[in-house]
Amino acid sequence: MLTLSLSMCIEALGEDQEEYSIVGFEGSCYYYHYGAQGVDDHGWGCGYRTLQTILSWYKLTKSYLLDIPTLLEVQNILYEIGDKPQIFVGSHDWIGTYECGLVIQYLTKVGAKYF
Repeated sequence: MLTLSLSMCIEALGEDQEEYSIVGFEGSCYYYHYGAQGVDDHGWGCGYRTLQTILSWYKLTKSYLLDIPTLLEVQNILYEIGDKPQIFVGSHDWIGTYECGLVIQYLTKVGAKYF
């Protein structure tokens, strides 16, 4: 389990602390990295792995009863909700924060505001 504290992040900024805004969360999460779940996603899976890590926080800290989706399951969710075409499923296409927000909202029923 990966544990980071806000103070560790601030200290890592060094002298440039005033140039950054840090938003953190408290609680436990699992860290999903390239190659997790037996999938070679090096070079394209970072958004998916970030999403899995965030969803694990909901599961561990907020007691959501959800299974952490595989990369293929994330792609299927995005297809099912109409965000992506069917050809996206099974691809190596990246996802970003917008798509992560859609999946989080879909799985947790927590509202999100997109700008």
